Amino acid sequence: MSTNDVLSVVTIPLHVGDVRALLRIEASAAGIRTISFAPRPSVFAAPAPSAPKGATPRPRTILDLSEGNLSGAGEGRNSALPGRIRLSAEGEAHTSAALSVVLCDEAESQLADYLRGERRELSLPVDRSAWESASPFRQAVWEAIVEIPYGHTATYADIARRVGNPRAVRAVGSACRLNLVPLLIPCHRVVPSGQGTGAYAGGADLKAALLALEHEYLT
Repeated sequence: MSTNDVLSVVTIPLHVGDVRALLRIEASAAGIRTISFAPRPSVFAAPAPSAPKGATPRPRTILDLSEGNLSGAGEGRNSALPGRIRLSAEGEAHTSAALSVVLCDEAESQLADYLRGERRELSLPVDRSAWESASPFRQAVWEAIVEIPYGHTATYADIARRVGNPRAVRAVGSACRLNLVPLLIPCHRVVPSGQGTGAYAGGADLKAALLALEHEYLT
């Protein structure tokens, strides 16, 4: 089994203004694989398995998203992660499963800071193995969306022009719909040329609430 096959999952109640949803984050050792929304907590209501009786608590870990490599995890593990991540543990090497758990924990922490206006971007590695089937156009759209600043928007037509295909406005919308990691790739900042906020995986109300939140903390 490769490191990318090991997944950890965290579900987080999401409250943005008056809008409520549930956020589900899946991570492998290589990074965040998917982020998805549910309008009702019951959609992802399966109880988390309890730890076996007598199980040893997992060691405290530190996730450092600055430049660096894995430390304390052995020479052979560096290739499993982007170089900008450094992990250390107290006297114990990380397994791939533990690493994916730490990434979920860090995602939850950063999301809380974002919703409080204390963080403008989520700085987390993305597991690109899940993108292998995406077309070059779709990946170019996602890269362009990442460049939209916090608290600002771009239209679908703007993104189409930025990726060199100004007629592909509807295809940009499809790329947004198929975005595997909303918030990390902030497709809520892509809006129609006319009125309204447009479609969003978490619903139009959540999209509007995220835009309002960013505007509030930007000003």
